[in-house]
Amino acid sequence: MLRWQETLTESFTGLNCPLRFVWSPRGLERVEHAALSPVCENATMVEGEVIRRFPALRLLVHGGRFTPDMVPLALSGTELQQRVWQEISAVPFGETITYSELAARVGRPDAVRSVASTCGANPVPLVIPCHRITAKDGGLGGFIWGVEVKHALLAREKAALHPLAA
Repeated sequence: MLRWQETLTESFTGLNCPLRFVWSPRGLERVEHAALSPVCENATMVEGEVIRRFPALRLLVHGGRFTPDMVPLALSGTELQQRVWQEISAVPFGETITYSELAARVGRPDAVRSVASTCGANPVPLVIPCHRITAKDGGLGGFIWGVEVKHALLAREKAALHPLAA
């Protein structure tokens, strides 16, 4: 299958994090922190295409109210993973829920660890906003790119909603 990748090196609002996007004819497959991820060997590197193909990603990169349905996604995963990612996508911009709440929403209140692992396996962080899922004790929990990035993402959303509070 043909696959392409592109790294956006501009710092995006609130973060200094170059992003790599990998996509195929079916849609966006992965979003990676380019400094933490090896280049995808079976994808062709392109330049200047990701925003042209997926213009809504401008909102994502610049801290706007982006929703996952704004880009076609080409994700594969188990039934539980698909349900969890769908439920994460429903968490509104600027809001958070706990891993326990997420587990209950997918009908698996006893599977908090599996749900948390599914958050960590999210191939398109930011697009499916797993940074909005937090620990029951009020802590941030984990994040694939580190807790500092998760904190910055949540702060960026709060600032977009309440610019005078930032």
